[in-house]
Amino acid sequence: MSPNNERLAESISQLEKSISGVCDNLRREMRQGFARLIERLDRINVQLDRQKATMETAFRSLRKF
Repeated sequence: MSPNNERLAESISQLEKSISGVCDNLRREMRQGFARLIERLDRINVQLDRQKATMETAFRSLRKF
C-alpha cells in the first residue's frame, strides 16, 4: 500500500473513532438531559397536585355557604 493510501486509511479510522465518540457523548448527554427533565416534570406534577387539593378544599368549604 502506498504511503498516501496508508495515511488516508489512518485518517478514516481516526474519523470513525471521533464520530463514534461524539455519538456516545451525545447519547449520554441526551439521557442525562431527559432524566433531569423528567425529574423537573415530576416536581411540577407534585406541586400541581397540591394546588389542586388546596383548590378542591377551598371550593368545598365555599359550597357549604
